[in-house]
Amino acid sequence: MVDMKKRVWISLVMAVLIAFSFTWSGRDQTPERDDLIRLHVIANSDSPEDQALKLRIRDQLLLTFGSAFQEAHSMSQAREVIRDNLDKMESIAQAEIQRSGCDYPVRAQLGMFPFPTKAYGDVVYPAGSYEALRVVIGKGTGANWWCVMFPPLCFVDVSGGVAKRPAEEAGKPEEEAKDTTLDSKAQQESAADSKVQQESGKTAGEPDLSGREQESATKVVYTFKAVEWWKSVRIWAAHLFS
Repeated sequence: MVDMKKRVWISLVMAVLIAFSFTWSGRDQTPERDDLIRLHVIANSDSPEDQALKLRIRDQLLLTFGSAFQEAHSMSQAREVIRDNLDKMESIAQAEIQRSGCDYPVRAQLGMFPFPTKAYGDVVYPAGSYEALRVVIGKGTGANWWCVMFPPLCFVDVSGGVAKRPAEEAGKPEEEAKDTTLDSKAQQESAADSKVQQESGKTAGEPDLSGREQESATKVVYTFKAVEWWKSVRIWAAHLFS
């Protein structure tokens, strides 16, 4: 009778742990859309020159505003930083455009925009509308660079002036296809990024974010944590009966 009660109790504990592992895994990998602000820098075109210009503008923006976003502790504070500096962001981008010998207009705006499903390391962002700071260069018909600006998963190494990210954060900011509202070119993205890397002499292994990792699969796998819990509970249960 005592052994039967032990078995029932252990079974209930295992069921609760497995259910918890499913729930926790889902929370880890599918963040709430209302809890983040993306940064998108959209190139004038997919030419190597325009793609390289996009990355230089990105570096200047993150170099200038990275610390302000790291100090923001809420969405409202992050929005305030963006809204108070939209004109300055445009001026910084315009200055870089002029240094490059180009004559493109540039516009910065904060709003809600549609995005496809994307994987940021092992975190999956489902397709849908997200709040984003969008910086559009010229016609805005080229592939864009994106990262999560709040919480500040992208930032800048001020000493080097190059966009980097903390080693402890999961995943890497990556190039993604131009947003669907700007006539998406998903198939051309990889080729455009490769050209930029060749022009700049950088490879995917270097810290500059022009290096792009192969996009990880977006399918969320819940079973791994459940299996880990199951194994640990079985070992624990075996000790009880030994």
